[in-house]
Amino acid sequence: RAPAEVSPWAAPVTPETGAVAASPDAEPRCDGAARWPAEGLAGPQEADEEEPPNTPLPRVRDYPPRVAEVIAAVEQVVSDIVGAAVHAFGSSVNGFGETTSDIDLVLEATKASLKHALDLGKKVSKRELAPKTLLRLQSRLMQARFEVMERVLGAKVPILKLRWYGTECDLSCNNLLPVFNTRLLKAYADGDPRCIDIVHQFKRWAKDRNCHGAAFGHFSSYSMTLMVIFYMQIRGALPCFQRVAPDQSRSIYYEGSKRYDVTMDLDASAPNPGADVSFRDFAKFFIDEFQWGKQVVSIRRGERLLADEFPELRMNFRAETKPYEVEQMLHIEDPFDIVRNLNCVLSSGSNQKLWWALADVEKYSSGGGTERRCKAEQKSAAPPPPPP
Repeated sequence: RAPAEVSPWAAPVTPETGAVAASPDAEPRCDGAARWPAEGLAGPQEADEEEPPNTPLPRVRDYPPRVAEVIAAVEQVVSDIVGAAVHAFGSSVNGFGETTSDIDLVLEATKASLKHALDLGKKVSKRELAPKTLLRLQSRLMQARFEVMERVLGAKVPILKLRWYGTECDLSCNNLLPVFNTRLLKAYADGDPRCIDIVHQFKRWAKDRNCHGAAFGHFSSYSMTLMVIFYMQIRGALPCFQRVAPDQSRSIYYEGSKRYDVTMDLDASAPNPGADVSFRDFAKFFIDEFQWGKQVVSIRRGERLLADEFPELRMNFRAETKPYEVEQMLHIEDPFDIVRNLNCVLSSGSNQKLWWALADVEKYSSGGGTERRCKAEQKSAAPPPPPP
């Protein structure tokens, strides 16, 4: 099938949203953290409510063929929903995924259109809209030869886990902020292909050492991608698309009372595009230079700044997290939902495990083994204590 044309900006809607850990690569929401808002849209609203105009969703010119095929199939299923559009986001389209990455899809439609086309009833709350929509779409999708593998309708972001001719995908409704996030990461992937290579090496290294996957209490692929982008910003190989954007023309997304700055200057150039970067140097940066527990990985700022510079960033950890782990925790800020600290998924011990996995990179690169570990323990970057 021909790739589906990206739909134009539709009427604003403000759904009830969040995120769900659908796979080891998925980034779950943290209890108490702000929810991911519906991207680019103002959400389902009552007739007497007025909200500020919202920033349109980023346009995607060409989806990869396998993604475009699935989008076209879902668009056929929802063709009777007035103004509906289907968007892809995440690793299948941001440039950092593998060819076998699951496809994350989101249905964008107004509350009125969904109620009318799917006969959802007269009174549907914001919280009920997404799960009821997905439940009604289930039979339609099955008729279109989708297999419904699982229904995750009680999550903050309800999803249907689907399979279409061997391709696995997750479908949500009006969970749209990740579309902005995907556009940002795609710009970084396009800016320097070495960034993609380092992310893939990092993920493979972490998986081999059992310290990858939010569903298992470790950082997700998304978090690891932000770490690599941040490292390349520090080295000057990548620009900081958010920091360099002009203050006088900010792009704001509203979800109810929440406000998200989604401003990006995607024409910015790297200050030092010829900088020497590699996976080995990436690991060295996080072992020898970056201060765990004190500084924050922030591709929004693109600088090595102390946590005090991020007053909105949450510092909530799991109950089993030990005091010394809190002091040495790796902080990673979400680039748009800036209260969200991506370390909230970590189980006790995961932080140190990642540090030692990175410390071992040079061991395998230069044969430095035990001597390297002894030196690493004395570094000013204050590494986590060695595992028991």
